Amino acid sequence: ALNNNPGVILFGNGVYLFDQALTLPDNVIIRGNGADSTTLRFAASGDLIQITGSIESQQINVLQDASKNQTYLVLETNHNLSSGDYLKLTLDDAGLVTSSWANRTVGQIIEITHVVNDTVFLRSPLRMDYPITLSPWIQKIVPRKNVGIECLKVLRGTNDAFQSDNIHFEYAVESWVKGVESDSCNYAHIG
Repeated sequence: ALNNNPGVILFGNGVYLFDQALTLPDNVIIRGNGADSTTLRFAASGDLIQITGSIESQQINVLQDASKNQTYLVLETNHNLSSGDYLKLTLDDAGLVTSSWANRTVGQIIEITHVVNDTVFLRSPLRMDYPITLSPWIQKIVPRKNVGIECLKVLRGTNDAFQSDNIHFEYAVESWVKGVESDSCNYAHIG
């Protein structure tokens, strides 16, 4: 509808039936006339509305201890990072989580403000310590950006045998859900 341009797709009063999931691109907002007036009803399985970026496979090691509130990381020099890039910072967290399924989940997402040789400077401070003894590393994220879902109801019409979300964010930044009612999910309304 927008021909790959940023914009808002308006759904008026009514019930709109979708037979497959929606994948929203960057800079797109879907907006209804309110959760009591606009319903997106899905006869589909899986995550119904997907806002999904990606993560690169290359892992770049952090070379020095990084402390809570620090705003830089010293990395291996063989990286191709620049201002505005987003990073997933994590570490060997087996001693920090209580279930093996949660391994490699402790960390944070951070934006780079600038790079000087092997040091990347961060837009926000670190929320915890990343000691070198726990082998911290980063991966570059290519996030989905500026996506909004507003003023509508999402209704699941199927009952999946597996965990799925009505609205699913993965590697997304500067995105939001506002004034949305979610009905009949089988895992998370917003995951």
